[in-house]
Amino acid sequence: MALAEIKSIQIAGPLEIIRNEYDPAIRDAWTHVQESGETHTPEGELVAVYLLSAASILRKRIADKNSLLRDGLLQNTGGEEYNPHRAIDAVNGELIDRILAQSDLATVLLHIEERDQWERVKWQDHSNKAIPSHARVIVVDPIDGTSGLLIGEACQTTGIVIYDGQGNFLAGGVISLTDDRVLLVEATQAKPTSEQTIVYRASQEYVMPKAKEVDVAKLRVGTIMRRMPELSHTPLFQKRLEPEHPNLGGSGVLRLMSGDIDTLIDPRKGQPWYEAAVWGTLAQACKPYGIIVTGPRGAPIDFWEIIKANIVEGKADRIPMVTSASQAIHDAVLGNI
Repeated sequence: MALAEIKSIQIAGPLEIIRNEYDPAIRDAWTHVQESGETHTPEGELVAVYLLSAASILRKRIADKNSLLRDGLLQNTGGEEYNPHRAIDAVNGELIDRILAQSDLATVLLHIEERDQWERVKWQDHSNKAIPSHARVIVVDPIDGTSGLLIGEACQTTGIVIYDGQGNFLAGGVISLTDDRVLLVEATQAKPTSEQTIVYRASQEYVMPKAKEVDVAKLRVGTIMRRMPELSHTPLFQKRLEPEHPNLGGSGVLRLMSGDIDTLIDPRKGQPWYEAAVWGTLAQACKPYGIIVTGPRGAPIDFWEIIKANIVEGKADRIPMVTSASQAIHDAVLGNI
């Protein structure tokens, strides 16, 4: 028997058990979201259902690394050398498939990181290669931070964003798979939410410092450890051996919104387009709360154009970006990288 066949048999059991949980988790999430009345659009409702059902299924498993290893769910299934796909990543891809099948959304273009292709869901005219204005374009990062599980980094999240076919942002969100942090965004409304009630939590507002108060040495920085060789010589990192938070994705965005860190930086190599599209879009949607997202020289980033270029041209550039909690912090960071 081939090694690949043996690995397939090893993970079939655990994945089948998880699949049996999809429908009950989705059903509970739909009920919770509809009863809460806190979402205002079909897209916002779908985002909330996806986030809550994903957390319901995965949090208890991610909390038990030994079981993940034993069941083969952290098995490498492809992807980049330093950011490989793993067997457990399939779960949320299958989950969003199930949710879309049960939803009223139609004419959907769906991109899931690990599948690396655009899929047409409930699409009537398959001969039409254009993006209809009424389409819904959805990008999902099923699990951000899976590699961190192997070294004890509790920064796993899942995220989703939805645009219409004209490039208007409609809804998106990110949920932690290791604690109760959630961010739900509908159109221009972006607020941290409580998972239990989906009621906006605004009791602890982050006070943005004035420019003269920004001490670069005291900024709390988020980036991934493998970026340190290219950042260690910059003024921002002269007195830092490591970042305050080892993540650039969903965990970083959640911590930025809650005031736990001040900036997320990836100014050289940049994020893969699909990760930038999810996390950059969510951060950009939080602009009313002071969040700033630009390129490393301060140029604005159009995340819809990045998504559209991949759909139309197959363009897959990496996106260098810096995200900060305020313009004052952002200016200080850009001046020191």
